[in-house]
Amino acid sequence: QRAFDRAVYAALADRALAKAKILVEPEAIEALFKKEAAAFMATRDGRRFESYAQYLAQAGKSLAFRKEELRREVGLDRLLGEPAEITLQAEFETLRDHYSGRKVLLRHILVKQESEAKALLGRLTGGASFEALAKAHSSEKSTAKKGGLVTWIRRRGDVPEPLAALAFGLAIGKPGGPVKTIYGWHLAQVDAERKGKDVDFASVKADLLPLLRKRRRVEFMQAERDKAKVKPLW
Repeated sequence: QRAFDRAVYAALADRALAKAKILVEPEAIEALFKKEAAAFMATRDGRRFESYAQYLAQAGKSLAFRKEELRREVGLDRLLGEPAEITLQAEFETLRDHYSGRKVLLRHILVKQESEAKALLGRLTGGASFEALAKAHSSEKSTAKKGGLVTWIRRRGDVPEPLAALAFGLAIGKPGGPVKTIYGWHLAQVDAERKGKDVDFASVKADLLPLLRKRRRVEFMQAERDKAKVKPLW
């Protein structure tokens, strides 16, 4: 499936770039590849490998394959153009808590049906104990036995995005939701927070650009795949 998806991505990306008459200079790809390799090898994970080529091989990629990926990424970025400043600023406001280092202590209740989640939320807003309802109704047993307690979480990377966004928008002690993830429907409550440092847009703009570029590429390619009506061969 992964090989099939990669092949479809490559074919559709190449078609889009050819249609737009976008060519990426080989020297630009070489320079970008060298920069990427040097940056990776300087990390703790990178120091476990003798070379970037060895790391790529472990991931099932050759040097030529990765350079082709970079060519398509650069080409699609040129096709789509740079994100507008206002878009970057909006993304910063969404991720301000992430860059500041703020954390919250999260509890949640996970159920399969939205109707059940809404019924439980009604009981919570009426004064029912979040811990008691989590123990009685949450389908995630590892947290249910602790009254729904998850752990201290960051804005990105610890729990699925809809749940993280909900958690970081809640007042302490006030339940909220429901939101849906691949696991089901969640209710959430924040018991405490650790405030982060002050951070401004200018200091993280360089980090936001690759995030938004990648998201725009993913969204564009998904739209291209939908238009092409791609179907598996098996």
